[in-house]
Amino acid sequence: MADSDVELKKIGSRTFRIHRTWADREAISRRSVGGRTEGSLDIFETVVELDTEILSEDLLKKLEESTATRIEARRGSVTISGSSGEAVEGAREEIRRLADEKRTGRKASPYTHFVVIPMTTGSIQVKGAEIQQQILDDSLDSVNERCLENPERFRCVLCMLRLQSQSDLMTAKLALRKVSREMKEVVRGRGLRLKVGGLEVLPEGKPRQATSLYCVLKEVQTQTQETLLNISKILYMSLQDAGILTEEDMRRQKILVDSEIRPLFCMTLLTARSAGVQNLNLSLVVDRMRFREVGEVLVEEIRLARLDQIDESGFFRSELSMPLSFSNILEPEQPMAFPIIRMSSQSSSLCGWKSSSRGVMNLCQRDLGQVGFSPLRSRHFEKHLLLSNQKSEALRSFAYVNASNRPTN
Repeated sequence: MADSDVELKKIGSRTFRIHRTWADREAISRRSVGGRTEGSLDIFETVVELDTEILSEDLLKKLEESTATRIEARRGSVTISGSSGEAVEGAREEIRRLADEKRTGRKASPYTHFVVIPMTTGSIQVKGAEIQQQILDDSLDSVNERCLENPERFRCVLCMLRLQSQSDLMTAKLALRKVSREMKEVVRGRGLRLKVGGLEVLPEGKPRQATSLYCVLKEVQTQTQETLLNISKILYMSLQDAGILTEEDMRRQKILVDSEIRPLFCMTLLTARSAGVQNLNLSLVVDRMRFREVGEVLVEEIRLARLDQIDESGFFRSELSMPLSFSNILEPEQPMAFPIIRMSSQSSSLCGWKSSSRGVMNLCQRDLGQVGFSPLRSRHFEKHLLLSNQKSEALRSFAYVNASNRPTN
């Protein structure tokens, strides 16, 4: 086995030993790089001190497969190694969580709610859906429609919460109401206009083993995330003071990194987990579409929403809305570049949905080609028009929904 150069590298709050290796040592991270050899590789390694007898070999093997790392249990410690520092750090956190559960006999309760910015304006849904369609077309069989986020649920998640009782929910609501006006004052009651664009993957810099693809969010005026970060810090502090959001939760959600609050402000387009796979090869997508712009959105509210319930609009059911604008009137959408399509009852019935009193009309795939959209490679998705109201009959937005998840009346 060839010699390797070893150096220390700090990633977040952890220091890793990094081995610069050649092809004959590639087996240590073969699962992370798809078994291919191209020059030298960086191998990240860290050690977790714990009683290894409480974790079975089968459990560690499953964890190896799910995190794309190599895990070796020795007496009193576990050594984790892999080609991605983020994967190694993720495996370390999971091992510590599993060890705590085995030791205490209690499992961590699941997340039930999240604090979220809805990204559901018509123009964002249209552009996001176009990008998703292009990803399907360009990715051959590596990506399927199950990976895609529903455009009616595009969002930026600020944090996840465990609210197991009505008392916890009321405490969270009270904590958020206390700082609602303070957040509004940060943006001077005008809302916050964000630019949505620039495609990135997680883990960072690993498009061949991507777990998710997302759009970066930046403030239009400053091209930074400073105001968004200030609003989020106000939220986090209030939830922490109320005992609803713990420091451990913030670390697990990658909100707290190296003792600094550095959340990832993004809008996710697709995830590997949604399709039941560990990762996706998105290298071609990133190469072609890295600088693709989705559009702009005016953020006028932040919501506390449930993870397990969908409202009639197709978004997660809101428990609390915190306005960022002194006006409750939304800015009108810019006119769309395609005409209103009037559909007969016969053509609308082909889609399997009836138009509602709210003006929601559905298009069958035959009609989509007439307005410049190619159909998705799935029967689970149908596209529909959202009309503002019967009086103006103005076309306000365009989106598609996952028919299998659409709530019934």
